[in-house]
Amino acid sequence: MASPEAVTVRGETTVTVSDEPAARERFGWDTRSFTIRCHSGRVLEGRWSGVPVLSLTDAAAVAPETTHLAVTGRDDHRALVDVRAAAGALLAFECEALELVRGPGGEATCDPARLPRFLAAVESPRTVQNVEAIEARRLAGDEDPAAEETV
Repeated sequence: MASPEAVTVRGETTVTVSDEPAARERFGWDTRSFTIRCHSGRVLEGRWSGVPVLSLTDAAAVAPETTHLAVTGRDDHRALVDVRAAAGALLAFECEALELVRGPGGEATCDPARLPRFLAAVESPRTVQNVEAIEARRLAGDEDPAAEETV
């Protein structure tokens, strides 16, 4: 199921993306598998479809000096993701399949209320749900990304 929510991506310019045919054509569309390892011990494997984050950061003219992307959800959950990890990220507007493969709890279901979702090979608190904004940040070597997070 698709999410109608729009996401603002800020670099040198600002672009807005949502699950619309024009956005799919402009930014591309991909389906990828990700494993989410929750701190609770749950391990979820799923397949999502959406826009490659690299396409969005290119369109927003993210500066080469950018060190992190600040990904913010509609609930004010904010994670700073290293740009190297974000290079393989997906801004998912559709959850194709989700399975609980290990850990406590019942079965996992694709919940459209959690979309759009930022997915990358990062710790689970950085797979931000209900994304509303992605913003380029440049942190100095002595700055701690966690100081700006609300994970």
